[in-house]
Amino acid sequence: MKMGVGLFWGIVLILIGLSIIFKVFFNISIFRILIAIAFILIGLKILLGKSALNISSSEKGVIFNDKRYVNFPTSNTEYNTIFGKSLFDFSDAAIPTDRSLNLEFNTIFGNTELRLPPGLPVRIKAEAVFGSAELPEDNKAVFGSANYISDHDSAASSFVNIEINTVFGHFLVKQ
Repeated sequence: MKMGVGLFWGIVLILIGLSIIFKVFFNISIFRILIAIAFILIGLKILLGKSALNISSSEKGVIFNDKRYVNFPTSNTEYNTIFGKSLFDFSDAAIPTDRSLNLEFNTIFGNTELRLPPGLPVRIKAEAVFGSAELPEDNKAVFGSANYISDHDSAASSFVNIEINTVFGHFLVKQ
């Protein structure tokens, strides 16, 4: 799932357009129906507990659930957190340093925390829309973008490239 600002605004404009059409022709407010469905799902989650409404939880994605990851990926990987909470604790994980690695994290209506080991050469690009992304050294993206490049040894030629996309959520990176 490629998540960007263009995709988000495209979906928002389509939903607004459909809402206007349904309101004019059928006198139905789609916006109110979507808000009601969201409240019903949140209420069910609270009443039934966090595992009772586990709609989807896979190795690389979390929807309406909480998940903790401790194994660092060995290949280019994408992780998604939607209406949930993810903790990526790679602070003690074995990390391949022989080649560059690309990781993408998408957080939508959720909370994600990424813990990296100190000294790991990383390049982070974060984008946030109606959310926030906190990077090391007090770099923050709130309704915009932010970049971070770690101090690295001049002999290190491989980086872990991290792309962070946050919509109506929060993302925290600790190194």
